[in-house]
Amino acid sequence: MHTIQIIDDQTGAPRFIANPLEPELIRNGVFIWYDGGSGAAAWDCPGMIVEVIPRKEFRVLSFDTMNIRTSWYDFVLDTRAHGSRKTMRIATPDEVRAYIDNQRTGLVECLLQASRQVQKRSEELEHFDQVYRTLKL
Repeated sequence: MHTIQIIDDQTGAPRFIANPLEPELIRNGVFIWYDGGSGAAAWDCPGMIVEVIPRKEFRVLSFDTMNIRTSWYDFVLDTRAHGSRKTMRIATPDEVRAYIDNQRTGLVECLLQASRQVQKRSEELEHFDQVYRTLKL
């Protein structure tokens, strides 16, 4: 297993990346794992390379949002540069599947909770209307 050392953008501390995404591995359909941040947003998730300009740049479908990132990433891996490119590593299908399953479970739970909240509020509104109709206003 190949490992590289980078300097963490947030802490300035050394960090090791196993199975880094080397330029020769960049092609459509490759699963990666990466982290980073911009402004208030931060991520630590898998993705898939979906668009490649050979030997120059590539783009990623983020499995966090299921959207193609607007950022283009350089082929060259500069461990001293800032940004998520230096944290990219090859991800296994099992890692990706587990992450996506977990994300989906969270979304389903959120919908179930919202549905329960709508039901509760509907019942409250019905009761409110019943009482309101009895008032002599």
